[in-house]
Amino acid sequence: MKNLVLIGMPGAGKSTVGVVLAKQQGYHFVDSDLVIQEKTGLLLHEIIEQQGDDGFRQVENRINAELAVKHSVIATGGSVVYEPEAMAHLREIGTVVYLKLGYKALARRLGNLKNRGV
Repeated sequence: MKNLVLIGMPGAGKSTVGVVLAKQQGYHFVDSDLVIQEKTGLLLHEIIEQQGDDGFRQVENRINAELAVKHSVIATGGSVVYEPEAMAHLREIGTVVYLKLGYKALARRLGNLKNRGV
């Protein structure tokens, strides 16, 4: 079976659900935000501070478009959906699943976005 790719708003539960799903399916778990940090050597908020939002999305697009994993649950960053190249690649290597959560629950989970580093 292909990979499972989780998309959704920040706070929707992609990483939390992804870890549990990977364990249940016997898959690997990949957090694309952590892959970005590993490949750039920077924290997400540092990339944004240095390159701005557009620069961050370019980095996010490039790294997600290059993901080469198998039998994995991939939890993406919330803004990956804005990157056509990355999304086309993710659809090619897996089944994309949208995790939807209502506004009130998102607001409760997220709190101050600056504390999340994005």
